Amino acid sequence: PAGTRGAAARELYAPLWDTLDQVGIPRDELLAATVFTTGDEVGVLRDRSEAIRTSASASIENLRLDATHDSFCALVADVTLPTYQLGTPPFDSDGGFVLDDAGVPIAQGTTTVPLRITLPTGTMPAGGWPLWQYFHGSGGASFDLVDEGPSATAESGPEAGKGPGFVVAQRGIAAAAAALPINPERLPGASNYAYLNFNNLAAFPSTFQEGVFEQRLLLDALLALDIPQATLGACAAVLPNGVTAHRFDATTLTAGGHSMGGMYTNMIAAVEPRYGAVTPFGAGGMWNLMILDTAIVSGARELLAGIFGVEPVTLDFMHPTLSLIGLGWEIAEPMVSMARLDGVHVYQPIGLDDQFFANPVFDAAALAYGNQQAGDLVWPETQDALRVGHLDGLMSYPVLGNRETTRVVVQYTDGGVVDAHQIFRQRDEVKYQYGCFLASYLRDGAPTVYAPAALASACP
Repeated sequence: PAGTRGAAARELYAPLWDTLDQVGIPRDELLAATVFTTGDEVGVLRDRSEAIRTSASASIENLRLDATHDSFCALVADVTLPTYQLGTPPFDSDGGFVLDDAGVPIAQGTTTVPLRITLPTGTMPAGGWPLWQYFHGSGGASFDLVDEGPSATAESGPEAGKGPGFVVAQRGIAAAAAALPINPERLPGASNYAYLNFNNLAAFPSTFQEGVFEQRLLLDALLALDIPQATLGACAAVLPNGVTAHRFDATTLTAGGHSMGGMYTNMIAAVEPRYGAVTPFGAGGMWNLMILDTAIVSGARELLAGIFGVEPVTLDFMHPTLSLIGLGWEIAEPMVSMARLDGVHVYQPIGLDDQFFANPVFDAAALAYGNQQAGDLVWPETQDALRVGHLDGLMSYPVLGNRETTRVVVQYTDGGVVDAHQIFRQRDEVKYQYGCFLASYLRDGAPTVYAPAALASACP
């Protein structure tokens, strides 16, 4: 056909003819055919975040010592970031972007949020502290980095001072965490899941893109940050001779997060090439499947079944409306990002019967990462999922470079105190494994997943 659209159609359908020849279908016997195009939402997110990094920045101010712990110094600061969503959180209306001619969101204002930084005690390496960027979970806060430790009983809260920042500090690794969009530090009184606003589901993918933009800008600011020794007071993180300030080493960057923060870990790592290894905890996805039975929304299956006019027992994620939600939210779908972690090492601990993400979601995630399983077989279906990618079979510890990178999933039970969603803070075996995974990456250039051991044990 003639015209601009005709030329585009010729280009689009060009592969069809070779495909027909390859599968042995004579062209004169063909009644109808079409070519389906696919989008690249991870690519869109990468391009948007890269464009924003060239035109905007984050500013870290008011840095000060908050507390001195046996193995790390805890600092607090304020970080000012540009905002891109229209409207007011939690976005009962609006919540989308205004895009420029290149499809890049236009800044709508700024916000200032809390930032936590942990520095290990001891002497900073000559090149700067290795940095693990941490993303907190739903309803969490920046201070979870410091204070989200294990629970002594089901009724007690997490032990303060024994959070993920403590775990990585044992391995000589610094960490940083800021308040993520629509958390209680940024929206006082916000519920744990205020980012999932049923009054305005269209805002959801923009909210998570906003978080990705912010965290990439924050990483730039962290790498430009100098922390004077005087800021640390009597805390025992010290500088090597001839060095005038604490700083972070841009060549040894890693990331991790829990639950919602695990979702951010995957989304950001898929577009942020500076991370070498990631540790996603309780990190699910497949929102159109997960939402049916998660504890995030009590009674969601019955509610949605009533809206769709079907029986709850027969409703599944392939319902046309749920499928459309999955497509509409694809730019914020972690499963898509999990499959795009090119060159990144992954340690994925998963817990049996996690109340927020059903076992099949974790099984699918393991396959999406391209992980292989090590350790004990706690439930068999993960192996069934991995078999689809010819990744089944249990590996023996230690595991190093089992794929093009080290890619490992390990199953655990809840440990008998709190829900399995919390194994990252509750089970010392998990903390030992992810601490040594990160430490061995820094030491060797490629991480090893070692057999579980006591948290205080040295990494092999």
